[in-house]
Amino acid sequence: APATTNGIYNTLTTSELSGSGNFYLHTNVAGSRGDQLVVNNNATGNFKIFVQDTGVSPQSDDAMTLVKTGGGDTSFTLGNTGGFVDLGTYEYVLKSDGNSNWNLTNDVKPNPDPNPNPKPDPKPDPKPDPKPDPTPAPTPTPVPEKRITPSTAAVLNMAATLPLVFDAELNSIRERLNIMKASPHNNNVWL
Repeated sequence: APATTNGIYNTLTTSELSGSGNFYLHTNVAGSRGDQLVVNNNATGNFKIFVQDTGVSPQSDDAMTLVKTGGGDTSFTLGNTGGFVDLGTYEYVLKSDGNSNWNLTNDVKPNPDPNPNPKPDPKPDPKPDPKPDPTPAPTPTPVPEKRITPSTAAVLNMAATLPLVFDAELNSIRERLNIMKASPHNNNVWL
């Protein structure tokens, strides 16, 4: 559902969804607005979401929900080239929040396995600590991994270039000054 020129976005609502196909959504992630797909009941199948954004870099790291489902065994993947959307500073990917919603987020870390298969310890400790620490340290909140866009990398590289050029020019002057210091002083003029 394309956005109109005045910034109105659309929501496609259906009771169920099955099969495979493509959905094309327009977004303004910086403005927290965009087209949405809402499936009130179950969704099954494999679908691609193609996102076209305004390109304005968002000021916050908040994820934007593109797909809401009532449950089911479905997979939504980002169909854009490379599997990401270039949104100003960072690349955004489509991730499930684990609650039947699919969000556009700049957190590129893969979702953890919801059903890990830990291996039991075949040799338990024969003498466990009789007085365990009652207040275990809380687990740290994972820090999202972000991937910058090629345009951001280019700007950062250009910013790093100026000091390198300046240093190279200074090396030429330093070399000439060292030659003058090494030669006898005959009141020469350096040009």
